[in-house]
Amino acid sequence: GVDQSQGRSNVAWNIGEKFPHPRGARTALFAYNPGVKAYEAAEVKASVVYGPGDGGSRYRHLLDLARVCLVFSNCANLLAGLQQIAEEFEVVDIRNRYSPGAQTVLGERYVEVLVVL
Repeated sequence: GVDQSQGRSNVAWNIGEKFPHPRGARTALFAYNPGVKAYEAAEVKASVVYGPGDGGSRYRHLLDLARVCLVFSNCANLLAGLQQIAEEFEVVDIRNRYSPGAQTVLGERYVEVLVVL
């Protein structure tokens, strides 16, 4: 895994691995690597969601190809983590899927934060 205590990021972070209290959001219990979005999932999203209006330019809207999952113990830590992320990264968008009206069709609840790397 990545040794965050020394600031080293040259070590591979394997899919499925976790590390505690990541540097970019110290209030998180851990960061989890779900891996990049699968090619097939990206193709479906680009075609179904953006293809009808953008045709050949539909891929420019895919902003969630590289991902990391941050897990927080409670809402206060989540808010503190969001504030830290906003201070340390260029935030493009925040999508709140936590409230009952914004849940996914599968009932998942999360906050999606899009940042420039």
